[in-house]
Amino acid sequence: MSESPREDLGVPGLNRLEFDDQGVLHVDIAEGAVVLARVMSGYDDSAFENLQWPGKRTAFVMDETSLRALNGKGAVDCLYQIGFLPDAVQQDIVNGRKYKLLVFQPDESNGAVVANYSNCVGVVSKMFPQVALYLQTALPMLQQYAGVDGLGELEAGAFSAGILTQDLTTIFKANENAPHPEFMTVDRFIERVSGLDISSKEGSFQLCVLARMFLYHTVGLFRLYAGDGYGRVKTPDGVGMGSPEYFLPNTSVASLGAKVMLDFPMNK
Repeated sequence: MSESPREDLGVPGLNRLEFDDQGVLHVDIAEGAVVLARVMSGYDDSAFENLQWPGKRTAFVMDETSLRALNGKGAVDCLYQIGFLPDAVQQDIVNGRKYKLLVFQPDESNGAVVANYSNCVGVVSKMFPQVALYLQTALPMLQQYAGVDGLGELEAGAFSAGILTQDLTTIFKANENAPHPEFMTVDRFIERVSGLDISSKEGSFQLCVLARMFLYHTVGLFRLYAGDGYGRVKTPDGVGMGSPEYFLPNTSVASLGAKVMLDFPMNK
């Protein structure tokens, strides 16, 4: 593979994006250029038709600063830095799962916002206007639980208050096999909120828990989503802070306009 920069990528400011023969990524982005990027994975072409699988409402992306930070790293190391779990990546290699790097130019139709709770509530309120008021009311307390330990602290309080009987991850996984009575759908969120006295400390906390359950179960903001605008990565010591992250509504790759997609050489 040629080591010379490519000038035909089609994304303004993106001068070079390629893996060399040793599987090392080379990124060259012009100073001042603004791009967004997302790593996608799957077993066939259908996995790369949308930013996320069709059931997901949002997709996380990184900016040009985070993309530049991958320059000079091998394919697998790129995935680790972004936050993919090492054991899962190694199993994906064995199973033949494909990874691709999508880089595109943001515009008014696909511009991403910093992935904090404030922007999250703004984006999700447009997707689900029937629960917008509940989410906006819960926002101030959700922001109190932003950070690496926020969800765990919220769950602990919910267990103590009798709001939860299982953690959000267990509920989500169980619901994949059969409908779970605590899986927070739109209708269940509305039903559970109705009658709450949100002027009370107990009621406002319960609303916060229900809102976070809804964001987890229906919107797909999972355990590593911290709500402070930074990604989280698994480390040998637990969970560490990653790079800034952004999100936008899930959309088709074809609708993005200027873009380029690059295969990860997972065998190198």
